[in-house]
Amino acid sequence: MQYKRVSLEEALALRKGVNEYLVSTQKAIETGKFDDVIPLEMKYQPSGNFSKAVIAERPAKGNVPQVRYRQGGDDHVLVEYGNENFDINHRCRVTALEKALRGPDAPSWLKENLTNTVGCCTTLLLFYDGGKLPRDQLLSHLQSLEDTLGDLSKIKVPCRKFKLPLSFESKEQTEATQRYMETQRPHAPYLPDNLDFVARNNAFSPEQLKSNMLNGTFLAVETGFFCGNTCALPVDPRMRMSSPKTNPSRVFTPEGTFGWGGSCLSIYPVDSPGGYMLIGRTVPW
Repeated sequence: MQYKRVSLEEALALRKGVNEYLVSTQKAIETGKFDDVIPLEMKYQPSGNFSKAVIAERPAKGNVPQVRYRQGGDDHVLVEYGNENFDINHRCRVTALEKALRGPDAPSWLKENLTNTVGCCTTLLLFYDGGKLPRDQLLSHLQSLEDTLGDLSKIKVPCRKFKLPLSFESKEQTEATQRYMETQRPHAPYLPDNLDFVARNNAFSPEQLKSNMLNGTFLAVETGFFCGNTCALPVDPRMRMSSPKTNPSRVFTPEGTFGWGGSCLSIYPVDSPGGYMLIGRTVPW
């Protein structure tokens, strides 16, 4: 099998042909008449005339951040704030845009064809029906919403606060580390104690790191990855850290794992693969 790059228009036309073929085949099976079934085009050659992934861009203006719009396949558009740098203000803007898209004032054509939205640190992914909703119409609406949102530097975003228990040692955590060392990588700077490695990597003592984790407040900026891992950042800048992830990633991480990777923490809601450093365990979230 070999993939060939096609334009959005070509992809939608090909998909339309496949849908028509399936509908006509189903009708033929029901009626017993196959004369109207047109075989699929099996030797299609793309034109090679495809556009760039970035389909539009608006520069920053005052407190209004730069925004890019990227095409993602037939049915996705990615709205990206800032220049690939995280800012809590950008995350708040993602929330405001998502609320506007899902609000009661959203046009009917959008409600009918917008399948899902997924907000992240600085981006909002839109999943829509590309066969029914023209991309240019969606893009025009998104840009008009940017004008409506304007300066959000003083906006208040509703939040909920949760207090979770945290243990730094557990049987499951130890077994997961041992399994990793026996089956994937026996030696690494972060083995056998992930917590000690993260502390040293940020000039903390293990006790200082534990104190930060127990007393700090963390802002959840996304729920994603496998089965909804919660990713969060420390609100207090003095508690911010950076840490590489395991290489290779673990094939097993116990549910409730409280891990650190890059600049954020993550809570694993179920048993799953993962590469965040094992700091401790809490209740599955």
